[in-house]
Amino acid sequence: MGSCSTECRGCKLEQVTVAELADERLRFANPDADGDGLLPLPVGLRLPAKLPLRLRLLDTARYRVRWLQENIIKEIAREEARRTPFFFVPVFLGSGAVLYFVAASEPSLITLGLVSLLLFAAWRFRLAGGHRAWLSAALCMMALGGTVAKIETIRAAATMLGGEISTQADVRIRRLEISDKSVRITADVLATNRPVLKHAPSRIKVTLRNAPAGLKAGDIIAARFGLQPPSGPVRPGGYDFAFHAWFAGVGANGYSMGKIVKLQDQPVGRLDQLSFALENTRMSIAQKVRAVIPGTDGAMAAALIAGVSGGIDEDTNEAMRLTGLAHIISISGLHMALVAGVFMVTIRLGFALFPAYASRLPVKKYGAAVALLASFLYLLLSGAGVATLRSFIMLAVMLVAVLFDRRALTLRNLAISAILILLVTPHEIMGPSFQMSFAATAALISAYSWMAERQHENQTSHQPHSRWVRVKLFLIAATLTPIVAGLATALFSAWHFHRLSPMGLPANLAAMPVVSFMVMPFAVLSALAMPLGLEYWPLKIMGEGVHLMLAIARFFADLSPAGLSGAISRPAFLVATLALILLCLFQTRLRLTGLALLPVSMLLFADPPRPDLLVSEDARLVAFVGDNSALSVNRTRPNSFTMQTWQRATKSVEIIKPSMINGTEDFETIAQQAAANPGIFHCQSGWCVLDNGKGKRIAWIEQLPVKQVPLPAAGVQPLAPGDQVLPDSADAVWRPNRKPLSQKFAQSQVDLSNRNGVPFDPQFMRQLRYFCSFADLVIAATPTPFQRCPNGKARLLRASELARKGTAEIYISHKNNVLQIFTNVESQPPAAVATPLEARKTQLTTPDIDVHRGAVPATSIRFAVGDPVRPWNRERVFSRAARNMPEFQPVRRPKPVAETLSPVAHDPAPDINRTPEQP
Repeated sequence: MGSCSTECRGCKLEQVTVAELADERLRFANPDADGDGLLPLPVGLRLPAKLPLRLRLLDTARYRVRWLQENIIKEIAREEARRTPFFFVPVFLGSGAVLYFVAASEPSLITLGLVSLLLFAAWRFRLAGGHRAWLSAALCMMALGGTVAKIETIRAAATMLGGEISTQADVRIRRLEISDKSVRITADVLATNRPVLKHAPSRIKVTLRNAPAGLKAGDIIAARFGLQPPSGPVRPGGYDFAFHAWFAGVGANGYSMGKIVKLQDQPVGRLDQLSFALENTRMSIAQKVRAVIPGTDGAMAAALIAGVSGGIDEDTNEAMRLTGLAHIISISGLHMALVAGVFMVTIRLGFALFPAYASRLPVKKYGAAVALLASFLYLLLSGAGVATLRSFIMLAVMLVAVLFDRRALTLRNLAISAILILLVTPHEIMGPSFQMSFAATAALISAYSWMAERQHENQTSHQPHSRWVRVKLFLIAATLTPIVAGLATALFSAWHFHRLSPMGLPANLAAMPVVSFMVMPFAVLSALAMPLGLEYWPLKIMGEGVHLMLAIARFFADLSPAGLSGAISRPAFLVATLALILLCLFQTRLRLTGLALLPVSMLLFADPPRPDLLVSEDARLVAFVGDNSALSVNRTRPNSFTMQTWQRATKSVEIIKPSMINGTEDFETIAQQAAANPGIFHCQSGWCVLDNGKGKRIAWIEQLPVKQVPLPAAGVQPLAPGDQVLPDSADAVWRPNRKPLSQKFAQSQVDLSNRNGVPFDPQFMRQLRYFCSFADLVIAATPTPFQRCPNGKARLLRASELARKGTAEIYISHKNNVLQIFTNVESQPPAAVATPLEARKTQLTTPDIDVHRGAVPATSIRFAVGDPVRPWNRERVFSRAARNMPEFQPVRRPKPVAETLSPVAHDPAPDINRTPEQP
């Protein structure tokens, strides 16, 4: 310091520039000094009174960055002292499970296990210190989550049906859902016949038509069932029914046909006997409830007591969804908490009548033990559904904490519950029930903890609460609860159901007191009184409460707008979820990082991409998304569930039916009509044409049923040179471990018929050729011999492609298309190529996004499933549609002599689980 000062004394101040003085001041900066962190300048040197703005901003920025770093380090130390890192364990476990389930290919269990062990060793033996140790721990949790998900997938190993089939089957009823109109059962398949399914599903869900009276769980019935595999998502990114059915062990859905015969019972194990007894008890309770409370009110009461939700009409369900009260129908955390609370409060009030005992005994623990037992019995009584089981685990952890003198409602107990569920059933993280329940609970705990800290800081310890202060706190808590829970679950409601509940807050504020003080307490009392036959009056009072609750729901539903949020993009959902996690789990000022992410998520929510077309996985339903909040469809009677989902995803409020044109086959005339009326399908029998108003034409075509007779030689449609005919073994690439079929490529003149010998109609071939030259996109809803359009101009979307890859979202326009940013589509794509090899090189394909380049602007197609390589969608390749085969139509054959041939051998129905190489 002295030497530097001596040197500087000889300097002349006028020869030193302002920049040099600023650099000199920065060189003397001392981070350990007080004040502004700067040492005094050498004697004889003084900075000018005012530095340039650029230098002052630089100095301030350096100081603020250092201050921010020091405060972040302090806040991290505080979070570690509060053991916040443990709260993130289920977050990383769930992230690993999600990455496994959304992976494009099936990872190996050995690979996942080795990665988990290596990361665990790096964390446990401190191979990486500091922040790298936390990073290795987080990666270890993610790898463990993926490993557990892989183990659950192997353990499930459900046999899924490959395609539609009708078969005679003997099934044992495991669960019943009885309503006024139908009986739906979940049953175990014991045997199949006519035909015998070599890979029959072990469990099915079917609707019984003309079901005999007196059916109960454990009965064995025989009937002919029309079965089909569980469907995939209705739209890309939507709820995957096949995924959840795989883990539930359900391999097919369907309905009964003809007479249902009840067979003789067969002996079963003890666990099955207990399961059947519990199911029959539930059905008996539901019948008693409906006998006292008729109509929709009785169906709602039966759902609240016994978990039997059949019989609730669609209008009531829609009113509950619009008002945000649908969570009341399913037995979940609310019901478990109310049941446990009723028993716990009753026990403590009972002991309060005897002060001598209440002062000497741990009354709170007795109440917690009784509440835990009552919750377990309620779990068994309600059917032990997935949502109910998860709620019981959460409540059990909190009640056990009370027994061991710990705080019940904490984020630590919530984290323990989430860890247990993710280790047992990790696939639940992909469903809305898991996400919404844990998000609401975490948000409520975090909000009340923050309020308690603020209240503790603002009051002295010796100042007790007055009566009015307690009343005010109760009203604030009653108002804050639906607000916080609604905001926490709104994100997942928009992601899964594409809708919000604008009237959710007032509806919950009005209905929850009725549910808490009138419905659930008397539901518990009626369940306790049923063994004694005294349930009439408790059920009557409960029925009045249910009637009032439904009246509130209908009242606010009439006032509520549609509340359509539309489909949100995946980046927006991920950023908003991360913001919610940081807001709920951090306990210090680090939670402000979650608030900082909210504007980013809002920007991503602002303009989500909208598809131009939506195509169902059977290729029979096509919807065009117009600019006027309307969906134009190609069918006069579209599937209602699919259309409702598409309407919510695209925020469309109107459905435009097709314009049917009869008595003409003049394609040019219809093309002119389509151009004059854009955005509407113009259809004739077997095909439709649409002009999107921007110069793009979409054609939909199907081959009408023809007789299964050989086509005359004069009617054979010759192939043009360069036509790419679909080989007879198109499905062989999907199952490389099976013996492929012999490939028979067509030459210049072939009989265009499929593998069943059913010919392709020459008129259908002529229409297909014309549309390939006329339209920009051609959707074929029935098998076609071509892999792509013969002229190479239009994109041909085949039914077999949709059967394998699922529902498609198609983006034709380049404007506001986020997918084209990720797929790097050029605004001016190259011209059409001639050879299949060059076409394959220029085609850009990912597991769920396909981009076609031709003479027209690029068409991006996003599929719901992608390549069927995961266990829960692998059986899709065995459907008739995926193998480019038409729907099965049985052929009447002469009845053989009974003495020589068995009746089963002459049944024309095929086995859809037959391997491709079998004839």
